Amino acid sequence: MSSDSTKTDATTEAAASGVKRRDFLKILGGGAAVATTIGCSSDRVDKLIPYLVQPDHTVPGVSTYYATTCRECSAACGVIAETRDGRTIKLEGNPAHPLNRGALCARGQASLQGLYNPDRYRTPMVRKGNALVATTWADAIRLLSQKLGAARGQLGSAVFINQHESGSFPAFLDQWLAAYGMPAHISYDGGADDAAIAAHTATYGAAWPRFDFTAASLVISFGADFLDGWGASVPQQLDWAEARAKLTGAPRMVYVGARRTLTGLNADTWLDCKPGTEIAIANALAGTMPVAQAAQASGVDAARLQSVVNEYKGARGALVLASGQSLGAGDLLTAVTALNKANGAIGTTIKADQAITSFEGIATSAALRTVAGRMASGAVPVIFVRGANPVYSMPKSTGFA
Repeated sequence: MSSDSTKTDATTEAAASGVKRRDFLKILGGGAAVATTIGCSSDRVDKLIPYLVQPDHTVPGVSTYYATTCRECSAACGVIAETRDGRTIKLEGNPAHPLNRGALCARGQASLQGLYNPDRYRTPMVRKGNALVATTWADAIRLLSQKLGAARGQLGSAVFINQHESGSFPAFLDQWLAAYGMPAHISYDGGADDAAIAAHTATYGAAWPRFDFTAASLVISFGADFLDGWGASVPQQLDWAEARAKLTGAPRMVYVGARRTLTGLNADTWLDCKPGTEIAIANALAGTMPVAQAAQASGVDAARLQSVVNEYKGARGALVLASGQSLGAGDLLTAVTALNKANGAIGTTIKADQAITSFEGIATSAALRTVAGRMASGAVPVIFVRGANPVYSMPKSTGFA
């Protein structure tokens, strides 16, 4: 392209963008290579570096890394946050963390979307009529103090629902609540399988023990999507990958459920039973129900079910998992924990001494339903909700909203 052609194109672009003639001539004087910068002017000035006084140990354009904890679920994986010019730009798993060993799931990777979400509140908000409007911190704290003062004498019935988290904040929060005469907070995780946690605690002595897939020759999962969202999915993914990578003795997996989840897609056998009939298959494994009767109840082919029952009976080390988020979950969890007791899984494939302690203390769904009932009856003078969304995560029938 000739120099004259470049000038003609630049002139046309400048005219289209409304650049002042003097600014255009200054830019054009820099040569054809800078013609693409047309449109820059002193009319709009942005801050290249968002600092008035630059912090120590910060170099413009050079990343700084901080070790922290992911809060997207109760597992509390270790992460490394990459920051540049005061803004977090990337999260990765912390290779030195014993739980996730450098790995990070999709939810952890996407957590920055919440940090920079355009709908995130930037100031305190107060409801006026049917709308939330911005207010100042001073006014918000003053309003909070007024509400607490008006409810004094009733604060023993107040409720504070906090996201389930590790670290020192929960203890600090309870100290603050106690100073106002309020009860300890409720630790809530809408995505946690609290029914499974209760069953694990009662049977294995830990809310979420380590499931040692490498010690198992057969894994049977009743709707427990342990590779995607059920429990501590990241360490479970790592342990499963390690177990399946063995040249000899890699465990086989049977998935039982009406819907084929990510875990089901990785299974060697899928028993696509009717929803809520998993208990019949568990009873067939235990020998308390004839295979033919269990097959008829569940809708599974009798020959395929018999094959799985035979494989379970001949397994050197079996591990049976069950989700508490299915129909008839209580009976199913009771049956599955009994299977693990009978087949010697406790202490071999299920290790409570290597439990993931971050699942301890999560409130049950029943506790949240009780709170909703108290709220509906007018027995809760003040409620705080921090880092949780029970209106979204709890069933509509509870009436929490």
